[in-house]
Amino acid sequence: TGVPARFTLTLADGRSATAEGDIPQAARSAPLAAAGVAERLARMGGTPISLSPADITVQLDEGLNLSPGAINSLRREAVAALSALPQAQKEFAPAPYTLPHRAAPKEGRTALFFDPRVAEALGEEVAEGLGEDISFFDTVFFPLDKWDSSSFRPHGVYLPPVIPDRERDEALRRMREAREAGVAYALVGNVGMLATARAMGFRIVGDFRLNVTNRESAAAYRAAGVERLILSPELTLPQMRDVGGAAIVYGRIPLMLTERCFIKENFGCNACGKAGLTDRRGMTFPLLREYPHRNLILNCLPTYMGDKQAPLRQYGIGGQHFIFTVESAKEAAAVLRAWRAGAPLDGECRRIAR
Repeated sequence: TGVPARFTLTLADGRSATAEGDIPQAARSAPLAAAGVAERLARMGGTPISLSPADITVQLDEGLNLSPGAINSLRREAVAALSALPQAQKEFAPAPYTLPHRAAPKEGRTALFFDPRVAEALGEEVAEGLGEDISFFDTVFFPLDKWDSSSFRPHGVYLPPVIPDRERDEALRRMREAREAGVAYALVGNVGMLATARAMGFRIVGDFRLNVTNRESAAAYRAAGVERLILSPELTLPQMRDVGGAAIVYGRIPLMLTERCFIKENFGCNACGKAGLTDRRGMTFPLLREYPHRNLILNCLPTYMGDKQAPLRQYGIGGQHFIFTVESAKEAAAVLRAWRAGAPLDGECRRIAR
């Protein structure tokens, strides 16, 4: 009481620095508590000092108050005083950091078909004169629960983004069956399944759900055995260039995964693949079943870069990923024809920003 507040920081070798602040005032309603003062003083933020409230001893008379700003100022001045001690600048200097190497992005087209019948029908479209074929893609993925439901054998399986413990044994069984049948790739969007997929012998493609947005995360996933990376759709083309990886160049990107089956509860099971949520502007967000009965809420607009291939080449985006969710076979074939021609799609679409 009546004395300026002081904060002393002491190093392990005994060197210390003290800052002096404002004089506490008599509290009108809520006086300071020692625990609250310690918590605020421990917030070292981006400084080279790390403290927890338990590291701080507080001597506090009853019935006093000091503004949060005054306590913060006391902390900042004490840190500055400690940093000014002899040799402290050298000791507190940040460790040298080297940006991870940008790995050369892999070329090629990958595609995820939520409905294997669409991929199967694409091969038949050639006979019908529509001129498109599943061979447009280097690697085709089907959902794990549907990989064997088509006469076309996919190159890879798409693992569910959520696999709780109660569903793990069934997922592992399906993964083993796919691998034994010669399915080589796993599209993995859950970091918890990377080691499992690798142990089974799958070649791993990291899905966009891994949220790779910088070279550090890209390097970490590659070190964990991820062969290809599909970058976050939130990145711009220059950012994708700097990280290195594949871009989602077509498809309705999933926005949300729900535990409850909105389709069954609100539209009935017969509406699966046809139901959607409409916002106040009249934009419809399709709903799609995710294994076993979760729902994906999809973007109201598909991403499309078929008529913007020059910027993709300009920024070195060689890996291209397509997502087919609610499209029919004819609609998927139309997308491929437009892509080959470098033509725009009918209707609105989302672009990757530059």
